[in-house]
Amino acid sequence: MDDDLTAYLMPWAEVAMKAYEQVGVTAPPPPIPAGASEQSKILALSGRRG
Repeated sequence: MDDDLTAYLMPWAEVAMKAYEQVGVTAPPPPIPAGASEQSKILALSGRRG
């Protein structure tokens, strides 16, 4: 994804994915390594691994 798009989506993703996790829609996020791209962070917040 474009860097501007991921920066725009990150505030929403942090709130939405936490809510989704709380009701069991997504898995808990895996550890996010330091220096990870914004796209990788969004994917991790959604419970994606690998």
